Amino acid sequence: MTERLSTLVLVLALAMAAGACSEQSESHSDYYLRKAYEVLDGDSDNAREEALRLIAQQLEETPKNPYAYILRARIYLSDEENATALGDINKAIRTYRRKSGMEEFEPSLYMWRAVAYMQLEESDKALADFSKAIELARKYNPDNVSTFLSSRANLYYNIDDYAASDADYMEMLAID
Repeated sequence: MTERLSTLVLVLALAMAAGACSEQSESHSDYYLRKAYEVLDGDSDNAREEALRLIAQQLEETPKNPYAYILRARIYLSDEENATALGDINKAIRTYRRKSGMEEFEPSLYMWRAVAYMQLEESDKALADFSKAIELARKYNPDNVSTFLSSRANLYYNIDDYAASDADYMEMLAID
């Protein structure tokens, strides 16, 4: 059940972050990052390796690029390299700078970290990051509040905190 929940949360988070990452500011070149997305969207047998190579080139060019770190973390999470993914997510959080028009990406950073913590079975840390993602989403990305609430509710349910799970589900119903 936990594995299925983690997969569901990961898929939801991937979908949300993909849009935010692909719309990043043109203040620096994101050529390799865009190419990595294209490779991952294709049918290549070596897409993972090629995308990682392109992301490495992007980080060489722009070492403080949180979008590149998050994309690489997504790849690591999908391969269950959770500790490595967590390292990249932490780098993304450290290098992220709120920019006008890109604030909607910030909640996804904490959502990703919550997913990594879930995969590492660190529920308390995952809950803290889901809560942070919800707080930021209320401010910067209200369309995703329900998605983040759902993820946190599922985690509460899996750790047998049914009252907290129900509260999140009730809040989701109030929003929708």
